[in-house]
Amino acid sequence: MTAVKSSFKAKALQLLLFPQWLIIAMVLLCTLAAAQKVMLGDINNYLIFKTSFEHLLAGKDLYLLHPEDHFDYYKYSPLFALLMAPFSLLPVALGASLWGALNAALPLWALHRLGNDYDIETKKRSLLMLVLFLELLTSVQNMQSNGILLGMMIWGGFEIGLTREKQAASPGFISGTGILVLAAFIKPFAAAMGVIAILSRRLGGAVITGIIFFVGLFLLPLVILPWESLLTQYASWLNLLRWDNQESSGISFIGLMKTAFGFELNNTVVQAIAALILVIPFIYLLFVLQKETQQGKDNEKSENTLVEKNGEWLREFQLLSIASVLVWVVIFNHKAESPTFVIALAGIYLYALWSKMGVHDSLKKILIWGTFIMSTLSSTDLFPEPLRVFWKENNLKVVPCLIGWVFIEWARYKTLLKLTSEANT
Repeated sequence: MTAVKSSFKAKALQLLLFPQWLIIAMVLLCTLAAAQKVMLGDINNYLIFKTSFEHLLAGKDLYLLHPEDHFDYYKYSPLFALLMAPFSLLPVALGASLWGALNAALPLWALHRLGNDYDIETKKRSLLMLVLFLELLTSVQNMQSNGILLGMMIWGGFEIGLTREKQAASPGFISGTGILVLAAFIKPFAAAMGVIAILSRRLGGAVITGIIFFVGLFLLPLVILPWESLLTQYASWLNLLRWDNQESSGISFIGLMKTAFGFELNNTVVQAIAALILVIPFIYLLFVLQKETQQGKDNEKSENTLVEKNGEWLREFQLLSIASVLVWVVIFNHKAESPTFVIALAGIYLYALWSKMGVHDSLKKILIWGTFIMSTLSSTDLFPEPLRVFWKENNLKVVPCLIGWVFIEWARYKTLLKLTSEANT
């Protein structure tokens, strides 16, 4: 009887931890969390989003304060305000709950889809969702758009990368480019994931497709606005961003240096150096791929020798690159806030749980739980209040992500060296 009960419990636990069931459960919990925020009256961010369409339709300047509807400024594009039209028609309680559900469902679905493509075992997929969930829940409770951005960045990066490299103009490649352009209209840093297009060997196509999508999405609000009003809204948006970025360091590497060590670093210089570290492997790989293509033409051989011989390592490089971009856009973002870290932590866990490269598994486990404790639990009541305040004032939440990004970059460079050395043999 005991053996039967143990077997039943094991099967029940296995079923509960199946990724699809976890996604459903987590989306429901996030929906309930959003509904609870409605009851508490703590949904200012959602009200900013919801009323933005009404202000756009009325021809009001989106980027002025509207204290009759909410406090704080609207900081997104006019396009985003247009896309909030369905939510503007819904009752606040229903709309806010659906907003929470969308911010949970999209990233979890994107992670599950990526895991399927990489044949990641069920246990590791479920574990990633579990360790990420508390951070995702925090973002949902803040009524932010970070969950949607995370899902779009993973989805777009997957579509425009190596998995579609043999298809010149596949629906996936085109839709992936469009998804990333749309994400950039929500928060511009999402465009950084476009660097993955280099792996598709169709960078030029990605640029042209991206420009077409950009122009189309830029002009889309013309369905309800005259041309002059649209230009005024975009100009006002840029002015707000310029003003908002002044004297800002955020929970980032720049903020850490300022609060913990007293170093005033130039945002632009730090971001430029970090961008070089991120992009150099792509540039080198692009050079190798182009050289190989030319040699293939000269010798009348296949142009995809590197892909055919080292497809597994290229896919590994792609996974590491997606993880790296997710972390990079947060830790070097001088406007990063605590709810934004769901994006960075997804990158850390992608590397530590799914990648075959990098440090030893024992160090990866330390990275996972160290990040979970220091970046996620440090914002909860599980940390004593004095320690929690100290952590926040010194921007220490970013420390595990910085360490993790160094590990990811080391793994990327190591994978790149393996790729190029085998290509020359």
